Amino acid sequence: MPSQTASQELAVESKDMAELLVVCLTGLGWRPVTVNDRMRQLIATQVKSERPFSYEFFATLSWKPNGSGCTLSLEVREERNRWTITHCKAKCDEIMQRIAQSADVLIEANAEQPTPSRYGTAKWATHEDIVQAGYWNNVEDSRRLVVSPGEDDNYVTLTPEDTAMHALVCGPTGSGKTTSIFIPNLIERLDSSAIVTEATAGNEPPDLYAKTSGYRQGAGRQRIYYFNPDDLASDCINPVDAVKSYSDAQNLAKLIVENTTSKNNYGDDVWPKAETNLLTMFIAHAAALGKDLGYIRSLLREGPDDLVTQMQKSPVEEVRGEYGGFHKTSREGFRYGVFASLMQRLALWVNPRVVALTSKTTIDLNSLAKEKFTFYLAVPARKSHLKPVAALIFNYVLQYAEEQHFEHPLFLSLDEFTNFGLIPGIADRLGIIRHKKIGVMLGIQDAMQLERVYGREEATIMFGQLGCRIFFRPRTIDVAERISKMAGQTTIYERKVSSTGQIQEKESGRPLIDPSEVMSLPDSKMLVFTPKTSPMLMERFTWRDYDMAMKVPGVTKPQVVIDDRLVKDCKDLNEVQSWQVKGEKKRREEMKESPISDETLKEEIKNQVADTLEETAPTYTEPEPDPEYEEEEIQESEKEPEQDYTDI
Repeated sequence: MPSQTASQELAVESKDMAELLVVCLTGLGWRPVTVNDRMRQLIATQVKSERPFSYEFFATLSWKPNGSGCTLSLEVREERNRWTITHCKAKCDEIMQRIAQSADVLIEANAEQPTPSRYGTAKWATHEDIVQAGYWNNVEDSRRLVVSPGEDDNYVTLTPEDTAMHALVCGPTGSGKTTSIFIPNLIERLDSSAIVTEATAGNEPPDLYAKTSGYRQGAGRQRIYYFNPDDLASDCINPVDAVKSYSDAQNLAKLIVENTTSKNNYGDDVWPKAETNLLTMFIAHAAALGKDLGYIRSLLREGPDDLVTQMQKSPVEEVRGEYGGFHKTSREGFRYGVFASLMQRLALWVNPRVVALTSKTTIDLNSLAKEKFTFYLAVPARKSHLKPVAALIFNYVLQYAEEQHFEHPLFLSLDEFTNFGLIPGIADRLGIIRHKKIGVMLGIQDAMQLERVYGREEATIMFGQLGCRIFFRPRTIDVAERISKMAGQTTIYERKVSSTGQIQEKESGRPLIDPSEVMSLPDSKMLVFTPKTSPMLMERFTWRDYDMAMKVPGVTKPQVVIDDRLVKDCKDLNEVQSWQVKGEKKRREEMKESPISDETLKEEIKNQVADTLEETAPTYTEPEPDPEYEEEEIQESEKEPEQDYTDI
């Protein structure tokens, strides 16, 4: 049978070809017999009569993708006559001409068609979106947050402005947060100083410190500082050195009390307030004398009555007045209770290791603002009773970062952030350092972990402060659902051609990525939400990318020496004093509890201190509030008098 073939290139996507061909052929009087999108083929027929002849034409059209368009092949044959080759050629030319003209119309229509939005407009960011946002760059500018590997010398990095809006790095233990985000930023951003936090799993060296400190010191010419309350090979920091006013003392006291109060403590808050007020007095007194928290713990051992004379001679006016008021207006049992509870809160400072590491400051803080430095803070995750010490030191360093102007860029790499306890006002402080162009990478396991430490309201405010959010594959459906909702809904618009040539339309909605897809993310991928682009499904760094840099040995610090005198002094601090026994007896009388022997009371008091050193958050039995003291106590807690201790 006679036939004619032809082909041509079209700038039409494969998904639109079937519709284009159906419209063109029906417009020319052809009847589609079968349309197969999967096989990319369409067959149509046309029967025509011209007396005394009749013709039956068949057109077979097939296409295959070619770049951004398609290559179309056409065969036209006539089945009833053997002499109709000219007719086949005319039909072939007619079809190809109509398709070429209609293709231009279709391309224009696609360009003008609005994006379907009935159910949502969420979409994945394209490479063009990343480039337009200014995120496709090299890593020469150390102010840029390194997010993902790119091609050649270009990485996906946030602009300095977006980096300063802070980043959340969220993923369960072992998901790759450290390898994919924290290590690349510490290795690449050598012209920026850094404050680094991390948690250790056991007695092994902190991971980030061991793998990056040597490289940053050598290649980055940075000064390296390190503090770990469980490692004597640390620099020493005395948090009382940061106290310059009475309100500073009050903030430090609040920090200690909040990080040594159980989350399940629903008792009367007059006790924590009274303890905060008393600790504020002792901190202000110690700051004026150049002392430390170990000194305060030794003062408490003397008891409320024996300290009256000493506190009346304090160089700080507020201390003299506040302590006198506390001693005169409170009942004896209440005073003993406050002292006993405060001694328990400071029980860590009977540990020679903690006392030695916090008794002085061996870092020249005045030089930090002028040099490039990296300050590593580590805390053992399984020794959670050390969290109050870690919180104090982190707060000390953060306060310094807030107050200083640094000659070199600075960023905060806060991996396993919640292991450092509760940092008061952290949401507001993130806003302060953002204005100083100091970016923060906040590493947590999930949102619920942050809510457990800070509460839902504070955690929600913190999330609002974070411009970039990076998620690794979660292990629970709750977290996956949160991430899915964050990505948003998209509208799916489908326009298909049936096997008989009918054009069908369908519009529906679905999550851009549903929870099951979030939970099955490949190990090589992570989800990234940025201030300027749609969500991004990105490749992530692996340990192989920085293997050579991580092999540089970490910086080794000299061991802090603990002498026999300190060991003996700390041992003496553990001894139960007569006033403690007397005070506990008084409390039991007021509570109408059964009397017990002095020896039994001593054992109970010793056990309370021992329990404190083992529990996640120390808890203790509070005495009943003193109604005579409660009103005055609350009024006193609201006072924040200022006094500069610089010249004392």
